[in-house]
Amino acid sequence: MSDEIRQAIQALMEKNSGKGKKKSYPKDVAKALSADYNRREVKQEIQNMLNDGSLSYWSSGSTTYVMLPKDFEELSHKEEGTE
Repeated sequence: MSDEIRQAIQALMEKNSGKGKKKSYPKDVAKALSADYNRREVKQEIQNMLNDGSLSYWSSGSTTYVMLPKDFEELSHKEEGTE
């Protein structure tokens, strides 16, 4: 089941990234997938993906988001002014 959830999370993040929404709240990802999966299991799989590097954290200081590593790198370069 976790592989299935992982694939659903990855697909959702890729879809959102393609539309320009590179950052997401973990709870919003869980909510978007709640029709097919238990929210708690989705949140746990998000944590697993963060731990293994499949997703990255991004924090504004007051809010924490998750994003794809490629989007994190892109955002980091923009913030540093190296892009």
